[in-house]
Amino acid sequence: DEPEPTGPLVLVVDDDPDVLYATARTLRNAGFNISQGSSGEEALELAAAEIPDLMLLDYMLPDIDGLDVCRRLKSSPDTAHIPIIIISSFKTASKDRSSGLEGGADLYITRPIENRELLARINAFIRLLDTEQKLAQRERLLNKVVDGIVSHLFIIGPDMTIKWANKPAGDSLNTPPKNLTGQLCHKLWAASE
Repeated sequence: DEPEPTGPLVLVVDDDPDVLYATARTLRNAGFNISQGSSGEEALELAAAEIPDLMLLDYMLPDIDGLDVCRRLKSSPDTAHIPIIIISSFKTASKDRSSGLEGGADLYITRPIENRELLARINAFIRLLDTEQKLAQRERLLNKVVDGIVSHLFIIGPDMTIKWANKPAGDSLNTPPKNLTGQLCHKLWAASE
């Protein structure tokens, strides 16, 4: 018996059964949990139901192309955060890769690609995602701490615009702090007097 993978859940979607099997096996052997689909509709259903940590999505699918699947997932608040890597053997030109990234893909990989390189790219991408999550957590913690300070705190740029304000500062001006960003501080304070 092989131990159950404990890594991130990766949804692999490819209409070629051999590619799907080989990719899923490679990722499973590297410790990833795997879910599989073979069409665009299945990709949409699985992504919404399982909310994978990462999605490997073939560009050329029998019903809906991967780019349209990507756009649909990125336009839904429930699935917009799912990182999507489009992977293609046919759409390999620069314009195809650009369209994929402009369509919401987080990464675009062309085949042929060796398993080792595929794993290296996926692991590098996951490290970036992990770093982003840690930074976001630190920012939330810092904002919580700073918003708990009763004093009005502002960060003012050299151009005299407000770059950041804490909650008490926004409350004193009856404006959410994010709405203060970009305003000229001297005009704002003159208007509040």
